[in-house]
Amino acid sequence: MATLDTECGWVAGDPARVLLAAGLPLGAYSIDQVTVCMNELCIIAPTQVTEVRDLLDDWDEAQAAIKETNVSQDGRVLVKADVLEWEVVDAGINSPQAEVMRIRDLLYLYFGYCPMFVKVNVSSGSGVSSLIRS
Repeated sequence: MATLDTECGWVAGDPARVLLAAGLPLGAYSIDQVTVCMNELCIIAPTQVTEVRDLLDDWDEAQAAIKETNVSQDGRVLVKADVLEWEVVDAGINSPQAEVMRIRDLLYLYFGYCPMFVKVNVSSGSGVSSLIRS
């Protein structure tokens, strides 16, 4: 099992946070693999560790905003109305969900060298990964 290099700025628990924010599943293998990748980031771009940790904090805030939005209606559901008028505000660009996707995209850029971060082609359902020679 890989040990996280906390001397470069990582904090215990960050591997799980990275996986969750990237939309990847948690598991012993995935935590081990992302830990190795996080340690590599310390070597190849140590100043980016702070950037990634800031993204993780932003992700936490976006999740809190999503939760607040989900529960702010006190369990009420609109079942009848005389007039409904909808207005598009920023086309959803500034929503908490958009922030989550922005963070996820940036994490995929920061960890593009990591085998755990495979971009999936949504239209075909296939993923593309680099082959790594051992």
